[in-house]
Amino acid sequence: MPTIETIIKDHLREYFEHYCEPCEDLEPAEQEEGLHLADTALEAFRALFCNHKDFATDEAAMEFLSTAKSASDPVILTQLIARVKQLMATEQVVDGIGAGNADTAEELGQLIERFVKTVSVPEGEPPRASLWPIVRIVRYETIRTYWSKY
Repeated sequence: MPTIETIIKDHLREYFEHYCEPCEDLEPAEQEEGLHLADTALEAFRALFCNHKDFATDEAAMEFLSTAKSASDPVILTQLIARVKQLMATEQVVDGIGAGNADTAEELGQLIERFVKTVSVPEGEPPRASLWPIVRIVRYETIRTYWSKY
């Protein structure tokens, strides 16, 4: 399973290669694939860092990412990886495992939503990071306690 560092590095490379240093010699199918990967990388970064002003909009994110000097810019990578680690600590995700409690199916859905897709929030509420770009497996378990009276 890829590490967080590898995931972030791959997304930065995919974004950089298409938007910052595009190769003009690619076939149309390769260009389309590159665009898809770059757009996925942008979406992933926005999902993870939506609460940072430099990722608040697509334009802000693209401006920030365009400051990369290379596809593996150590300054940008260090910043992004540090943000992911901070996010994981804030969201109480340890070794890729998050925990939470839910009493209903609806609560369970809300709990795991940010691990499987970008969460939309109502207008006026602060953005909430979604962790799907760095989560590869979502597991849940149900624990039921049965009581009986004799």
